[in-house]
Amino acid sequence: MKTNGGYLSLIDCLKTDMLRPLRLVDEAIADDAQEIRLYAGRPVMILCRDRAYFPDSGGKTGRIPPEDCLTLSGRELQSVFSMLCDYSVFSFQNEIKEGYITLKSGHRAGICGTAVTENGGIRTIREISSINLRIAKQVYGCADGLIGLLRSDFDSLILAGPPGCGKTTILRDAVRQLCSGALGRYVRTGVVDERCEIASCANAEPGFDMGISCDILSGYPKHIGIEHAVRSLSSEIVVCDEICSAEEVSAIEQGMNSGAKFIVTAHAGSLRELKIRPVVRRLIGTGVFKRIVLLKSRATPGETAAIYSVDDVGGII
Repeated sequence: MKTNGGYLSLIDCLKTDMLRPLRLVDEAIADDAQEIRLYAGRPVMILCRDRAYFPDSGGKTGRIPPEDCLTLSGRELQSVFSMLCDYSVFSFQNEIKEGYITLKSGHRAGICGTAVTENGGIRTIREISSINLRIAKQVYGCADGLIGLLRSDFDSLILAGPPGCGKTTILRDAVRQLCSGALGRYVRTGVVDERCEIASCANAEPGFDMGISCDILSGYPKHIGIEHAVRSLSSEIVVCDEICSAEEVSAIEQGMNSGAKFIVTAHAGSLRELKIRPVVRRLIGTGVFKRIVLLKSRATPGETAAIYSVDDVGGII
């Protein structure tokens, strides 16, 4: 499979000399990297599929932190956070209170710190203590198995798996293939990209190859984007990442009544977790979905652990 984007495009977002050693790490580690973790007062860590690496001040990496390991102070980490917000933290408050910032090319910065609460919810996060930089990639062909299922049964499915197992990457490639004639025609596909991670549009153009017949609804709340995709764009398939609320489930149910099919993702690392997750139970209860594709783990991103019939899973639930 050919991979585009990834580590270097994320590093291009880190416009600070403090993290310059990250540009110098070994190419093999950069290609395999899934996350870069920044901590206040602790070593910077590069997470690959099955191991972690710690860079030193010259970009050389080891499996344990070297003596001159790359480390950020609390003040330096706060500076990196400000830089990720384009030095306008206020402009990103809606994302920050959800615990993340979406960067260029679909990368995401998870934010950890001290919560400032208001009326029972989080208003913002201050005193940043760690930042998890998740690397977005385009892996051509990683959705071949998913497309094979749609060739035999053009119906809705849930793509489930634990964090870091490649759900969004597979979703991205599935859209590319659907919109590039993989099913023998160009399928009208609406991508509801609430967090701008799937397509990563900038100046109206996607940052990834999404095929020809793709409509991208960037920044739309999922329940509103689903309605627009079905009613205004006549999407045959609507694609969404991380279904997590009853409101979104209801929008999917309404979309089904208009004849649209859906490919969505959900967090679940096993059949047991599928059974106990309320959102998955509601998704199954809609009658929209026919299959659940369960992916393996972070160590084997994109690999399928099992394919379940919703009828079978529903019976167990």
